Amino acid sequence: MGYIVQTDEVALQRQEKYRADAIREGYERALGLSIATPGKVNPDHPYTGRYDNLKARSFDYVNDFVVPTSGALLAAGLAGWLTLALAVAGNPYSIFANNTPVGIIPVVPNTQVWVFYKYCIPYAITWPVSYLIFTAGNAGQYRKDEFDLEPTYSKLSTDGFFNEPVVYDKAEFCGATVRARIISPAIAFVLQGWVIEPRV
Repeated sequence: MGYIVQTDEVALQRQEKYRADAIREGYERALGLSIATPGKVNPDHPYTGRYDNLKARSFDYVNDFVVPTSGALLAAGLAGWLTLALAVAGNPYSIFANNTPVGIIPVVPNTQVWVFYKYCIPYAITWPVSYLIFTAGNAGQYRKDEFDLEPTYSKLSTDGFFNEPVVYDKAEFCGATVRARIISPAIAFVLQGWVIEPRV
């Protein structure tokens, strides 16, 4: 099980290292999966210098990657980084909500790798959820990693970096659920990360 490092306890230089380590992990996975090939080493960019012919982009909005991979769900309408309503305390709820009662599990396109390195609950007044659980498999049956959010609440924090990035390979199902602490309407729960794909 991973752990959360609170954003307000991390120096800016260390925050940049979390981001750089995550993108490097994604680049290496993309190279290993033959999604892209390395470029010439650039000594001015120690973390990404050999990846100049790869393209990476940061995302912070679920529609950026769910809509192209969801097909029929496009018509249903997606809610961005929004959970399902937290109807029962103690139950897990998908952070990829739409108009279905169970949410969705998006699929990574064959030309991409996804890397998550941080979470944020941007509008929290209370502490609505306890665990963040990443899963793989079309029914979320394989657990990738989980993070206990309670220790950050004890310090009045609702955002932080993962101690290790969570990586999803091409064609892999990407499940992310939170466990409800209280009964609540849907909440905004944002993941920050990188989409790695070949340069076009």
